Amino acid sequence: MVKRLQREIGSTGLEWVDAIILPGEDIDEPSLLEMEQREQLTENFKVRYNDIDYLLALREAAENREVDWFDRESIESVAGELQSMVEKSKGEVVRDLFAVKYMDIFLEDSEQAGQYHRLLKTLERFRDIGRMMMQVEDQYPLEADRILQTLFAAVRANRGHLEIRVIRAMFKSDRPRFDKLATKVADAEAGWDVTAGPSLSNPGSSVPIETEAGEEESEADDEGPGPEVANYPKVAVGTAIELAIDGFSASQQDDVAQVLQEICNRLEVLTEKNRLSSALSRDEGIKVRENLEKIVQWVDENRHLADRAI
Repeated sequence: MVKRLQREIGSTGLEWVDAIILPGEDIDEPSLLEMEQREQLTENFKVRYNDIDYLLALREAAENREVDWFDRESIESVAGELQSMVEKSKGEVVRDLFAVKYMDIFLEDSEQAGQYHRLLKTLERFRDIGRMMMQVEDQYPLEADRILQTLFAAVRANRGHLEIRVIRAMFKSDRPRFDKLATKVADAEAGWDVTAGPSLSNPGSSVPIETEAGEEESEADDEGPGPEVANYPKVAVGTAIELAIDGFSASQQDDVAQVLQEICNRLEVLTEKNRLSSALSRDEGIKVRENLEKIVQWVDENRHLADRAI
């Protein structure tokens, strides 16, 4: 705390400080820890540490209150006790506790338990995962493992929190599309062995982040690229997620003319510089031909609509 004040206002008057020695019977270890956590968790700092430092302090404070991570009521009760300490609403603390919970589960699933430094700048991803899993735990407990596999796959494929947020929306309003995505993710991961070796890269240690005087701090650190996972089918999983999101986004559009124009734009690009014919002759030609045949079939099935319009 003294060092922080020296950074904020200079060292004048802070070369030494008065200290009060309390009798052992008047203060105990939990009380000292409470004071330390208040200092760590308050957000009115000119110097803030990255999201991992905040989450670890929050996690420690929750565990000192004997939180049961698998009991929603326990998490909410502890959040109520911590909200004044962290100067957030109870709902925000619940959100962050669930983020911590699923960050722990992710690290355990990656056989890197406790290696929080491997998840720098991923707070927003795990906040969205926590939000979704709160609903899943309550309403779809039998499907929780499959749903969580899909969300963790998004993290491993370096998808950002906005994409995870779209996956949440897809789950809520278009379950068949989400289920199809979950199946593709499971198929892509089928040959991946998490036990084959270290599965997460080491991005480096936690360091303080200086902010300019008067600069407002955002709710979360800038989002990083996510963990680098060895031997992970990132391309296959990432492509499955991108295509699912693209289809879901198109399904939410009400302007049919715009959707058709977007399709035309993409088809026109394929005929430039013989891209389509070149792709058909390369290694991916079989897959390209399959998709081309789907388009031709769709046109044949719906040609009567154009004829009727004329």
